Amino acid sequence: MTLTDFLAWPAAGAGTELLDKPGVDTPSVDEPSVDEPSVDEPSVDKPGVDKAASPIATTAHTSIPAPVLEVSGLSVTYPREATSAISDVSLSIAPGGTVAIVGESGSGKSTTAAALTGLLPTGTVVHASTHSYLGEDLVGAKPRTWQRIRGTGIAYVPQDAGAGLNPVRTIASGLAETLTVNGYARPRIGSRVAEVLDAVGLDAAEHGRRYPCELSGGQRQRVLIANAIAADPALIIADEPTSALDATVQKQVLDVLSELVAGSSTGLLLITHDLGVAKERAEDLIVMRNGRIVEAGRTQSIIASPSREYTRALLTAAPYLGGGRLRPSTEAAVDGAPNEATATDAEVVLRATDIVRDFGGPHPAVKRLGVELTAGRTVGIVGESGSGKTTTARILLGAERPDAGTIELHDRELSTYGAKGLGRRIRYVHQDSSAALDPNYTVEKILTEPLRGHMISTKKDRPTRVRDLLDSVALDESLLGRTPRELSGGQRQRLAIARAIAVEPEVLILDEPVSALDVQVQAQILQLLVDLQQRLGLAYLFISHDLAVIEQIADQVLVMKDGLVVESGDTATVLRESSHPYTRTLLDAVPRFDSTAVTRTAVTRTATRPAIRLATSTGADHA
Repeated sequence: MTLTDFLAWPAAGAGTELLDKPGVDTPSVDEPSVDEPSVDEPSVDKPGVDKAASPIATTAHTSIPAPVLEVSGLSVTYPREATSAISDVSLSIAPGGTVAIVGESGSGKSTTAAALTGLLPTGTVVHASTHSYLGEDLVGAKPRTWQRIRGTGIAYVPQDAGAGLNPVRTIASGLAETLTVNGYARPRIGSRVAEVLDAVGLDAAEHGRRYPCELSGGQRQRVLIANAIAADPALIIADEPTSALDATVQKQVLDVLSELVAGSSTGLLLITHDLGVAKERAEDLIVMRNGRIVEAGRTQSIIASPSREYTRALLTAAPYLGGGRLRPSTEAAVDGAPNEATATDAEVVLRATDIVRDFGGPHPAVKRLGVELTAGRTVGIVGESGSGKTTTARILLGAERPDAGTIELHDRELSTYGAKGLGRRIRYVHQDSSAALDPNYTVEKILTEPLRGHMISTKKDRPTRVRDLLDSVALDESLLGRTPRELSGGQRQRLAIARAIAVEPEVLILDEPVSALDVQVQAQILQLLVDLQQRLGLAYLFISHDLAVIEQIADQVLVMKDGLVVESGDTATVLRESSHPYTRTLLDAVPRFDSTAVTRTAVTRTATRPAIRLATSTGADHA
């Protein structure tokens, strides 16, 4: 199964078989006029809302309305695989109810979603004791049945808004095509497009004529939701819909989904690695591991008192505000490196003063920015999409020239360094490790190339150096012959970090390096970064939209809005005693755990965190 399998419906060009039905108008899908008079739209006849019914199949249902979707004993085995991807999965989603599925990468969350919507690859073996949608039996359903149900009954919101929208269609035109292939007559389309855009907080006249590339990440995600609800589905499946969004936009997007579910009998299946999101948004929770359900029940009960060790480990690994700064592990501290006693006396490695960068928009991308990066310390930057975080990173990296201001590396103007010298001293770790690593290179070649390019070690000594690098990021040398596509997301990010430190830099700029990772892998990468900093004395600039992550990793924090630093200072002080309304808005948008539940399950954030301790990783795991 690939992402495009999901996006084949209801994206452009899909579902055209529905147009062959008698009586369905088949207009062209030119961009509709949003000024056409509103006409009542057809709706799916769905049962009434019953909030009391538990969506977990193990709980007895006493309500009369049938579940939107119910499955029991579901198992899936992909072609040419000896073992099942998921086994004995059971769940039920009530009308108007929300079920969240959480678990680490490779736990079977997305496979479950694909099986529930009939979007598994050809040749996949599927078994289920029961599988029904609004009471209709789907066990052994034919392709035409799935096409009908996916057309008007089940909608899908993917994680990647960029891949989920047609780049050559305007927003209104794309929505019009979805409505057309789902049987809407032309006179109804314009008003319906305006209606669904308004439902997700976008103006039809302003945003409808734009292309996806002209919208922010949060706006694109809202368009995906509008596309999903356009045909009035009975069930929405949202697969990590907010993992790459900042806290305020995440809250806005989740509010849209929650309001839609609360105001109708639509069911919502929310797949997420963020336990805070699951806790705040779902009545019921399913915890998966290795293709099986390890725990299921009411969300609040599981969060407050998990019965399984794996669930407790997820809670322990989850970042939360109030958890404090991560400390180096015992091994890293023993290796000797800058410690807390000497950090305040450490040298300022990189200093930027009064930086301005203006691309000609409504405000400068960066305005009067000042920052100092110190050996062995971390500065974090937070802010909404478009606040200037990434532009700042590019300027400090030397990839973008400022319009005004000065940048000094060791008290020497940055522009006086040659590209090669600068490239060795300041390294960059991308958010998307898949895009950052050459897919045709093996792990060995990925790590050898920077050593060769910067003439580090002799040709004879480089294989030993490569193995040392792998060991430093807890990757096994058995991975040397593999390509990035043969690694898990966590393994790829560790490889990207190993490549960054291969040339012994002084500064690492990390742009959202853990935002797409599940909580346990995220915790491992953060601990890895803290340990590497302790051993190597690196200065970090760490960009994140997650304030809980910033609390774990950063000694100081800059809060940016519209290109300006609106607040800065010691991280703990800023997060506890914020003086700026914008910072408080960011803090208020962060999903919260009940503090007593967290303290019962989480270990103090020191070197003794057993649930997230880095272990040597081979190809068999998904960490």
